Amino acid sequence: MSDTPTLARFFTGWAEDGVSKDGLPHYRETVKIKLSRPPYLQLEREATEADFEDYEGPYKLFLKEQQAKRKTPASEGFPLALWPVISAAELAMLAARDVYTVEQLAKLSGRGNETMPGELRALAERAKKMIDMSKDIGRHEIIIREKDSQIEVLKEQVKELGSTIKAQDGIINSLRQKVA
Repeated sequence: MSDTPTLARFFTGWAEDGVSKDGLPHYRETVKIKLSRPPYLQLEREATEADFEDYEGPYKLFLKEQQAKRKTPASEGFPLALWPVISAAELAMLAARDVYTVEQLAKLSGRGNETMPGELRALAERAKKMIDMSKDIGRHEIIIREKDSQIEVLKEQVKELGSTIKAQDGIINSLRQKVA
């Protein structure tokens, strides 16, 4: 046998679970494991309880990734899994660090995180900027509403001035006729 260690990775998959009344197969979601021993051996199968115990580290990482993919309540923040900026690999790296929301990622920006990979530091800065920008959203809507109301008032004033100018033109024309 080779001295190469076996690499394990857990992932969600589907297993056939009988046939329905219409003749089509039923499937159920299951946890699968991929065992690899380079250079030639790779095995993929449904995971068992013994696999969860034997490969505890990869299983814990799988559970963290699953938690990152689940929707979090709005009170906790915006889920990283729904943030279009992040890739699947970055999501997995952040899940391993117990970071699941954009707000948690934004807290990691700045000094003191020199041990984090560069791409994660850049994402943290980007998340911080997004949080800062999102604070001003309501303010801009208020400004736009105020400007719209000012425009309506100005339109009314323009109408009134137009009618006043027409009335004054009529008076001027009648005075010209009397003088001539």
